[in-house]
Amino acid sequence: MISIKSAFNFIKKILIYKPYNPEEYWKGRARQPGLYSVMWKNNIYNAMVSQIEKKEIDKYFKNIKNKKILDLGCGTGRISRYLAQKGALVTGLDLKEMIEVAKQENPHPGINYIAGSMYKINLSKNYFDYILSVASIAVCCNTKKKLKNTFSNCYNSLKHEGSILLMEPFHKWSFLARPARFNIKDIVKNLEKEKFKLVNKCGILFWPVRIYLTTRYAPKSPKVNEWLFKFGEKILKTTHTILSDYKIIVFKK
Repeated sequence: MISIKSAFNFIKKILIYKPYNPEEYWKGRARQPGLYSVMWKNNIYNAMVSQIEKKEIDKYFKNIKNKKILDLGCGTGRISRYLAQKGALVTGLDLKEMIEVAKQENPHPGINYIAGSMYKINLSKNYFDYILSVASIAVCCNTKKKLKNTFSNCYNSLKHEGSILLMEPFHKWSFLARPARFNIKDIVKNLEKEKFKLVNKCGILFWPVRIYLTTRYAPKSPKVNEWLFKFGEKILKTTHTILSDYKIIVFKK
């Protein structure tokens, strides 16, 4: 049974956004085991999310052998290594604490891990063929200035005709918002200000299912997790991106 206190806290979370320091929060998460360090407390669900993320990356990043890719907010390097194993030359950027773990858990000769903040670091101009950000901008760029600086860095560091792929939980609603309280319209507007050209936008991770499967009330059965996950993603194929937790936005320089 859900207590009155639990119900009250749930309602408060829906209505009131509680800000937090994103860098301090993720520094503390870095040493948690496996996917817990960068995802949720349900590894059955995490594995399915990781799979769909890679599927979306493959859809937009084709023929990446010897292509230079910036993995912006690479976390512990799970996607950096995936790209490097396909022949890409990857630069993984994140906080020092995450990079230390990435070097230990996901080393690869095709990856250069560097520590820094995405909105501060100076990157080589016209260098990358692709830039990828998976749930990093939305949890780091909690001001308009940070967002603008990050997008300016991305534009300057991309080659002509280079692509940027964002898979991000962009929301303004308190219940779903991460530190960056921007919706998909805000992000598109800011990217277009930097002279990026929109290629596509859609969404993954049906948020009502995502919320349930990442709480302590989630079912223990892998089959039930899988059925609910697939059910939610089918709904997203016929509905607006407002029902997706992660927004997929693709731009070209």
